[in-house]
Amino acid sequence: MTAPTVNSTTRILRPNSIAKCIEQGVYTAYEEERFLKIGTYHTGSSADYGASILGVFNVSERALAELVPLREFVGVKPGQEYVVRAYPSEEVSPSMGLDDDEFPLVDLRLEEKGWGILIAVPVQSFILRANTTTAASAHEVDDGNKTHIAILGLLHKMTGAAAVVGTPSMQLQANGRLEISTTVKALGVLGIYISSLESWEGEWGEHVLVLMRERVVPVHT
Repeated sequence: MTAPTVNSTTRILRPNSIAKCIEQGVYTAYEEERFLKIGTYHTGSSADYGASILGVFNVSERALAELVPLREFVGVKPGQEYVVRAYPSEEVSPSMGLDDDEFPLVDLRLEEKGWGILIAVPVQSFILRANTTTAASAHEVDDGNKTHIAILGLLHKMTGAAAVVGTPSMQLQANGRLEISTTVKALGVLGIYISSLESWEGEWGEHVLVLMRERVVPVHT
């Protein structure tokens, strides 16, 4: 839950709201054979961005598997799409929302005394030059041509989404390129979910330019 900074200090990646039991007033007993869930929410400088963090614990006496509904994540909103990142596996779900025709669920299996953290982050959709011949706004084409993008926060951290400061900016340029700008309060591996990455032609480095403090970061790093 900590990460180093450029000043050789350590920052705690703490969400800016207090974590609470999802089922308020309900005690999860050993014999119930279901997960204990603790939820919190980390928001940016505006209500447009926020990451929902769900700590899941297996308090039973055997391994359990459960389908965790998206509605159990604190702060998720109708009309907004999300992807869910799991820690420590670092697996990322497809984009999902509360308004989906299919009930949005996250499949999770934990061994006896096991635990995991699920982090739901909001998704934005764009038409990029990498997967279309012409630039277009997301509402002008069908869902199959959209690229879903989300800022995951720092990877390999329990609460990596809490490293994001303020609200990430995503702006589609006239040439079909997408400019993503975000600020993190500590050093680490910044995760960005791009749904169409596997369909891009050539190496992904041919389509991406990364800058840090206005200096280009080499692809090999």
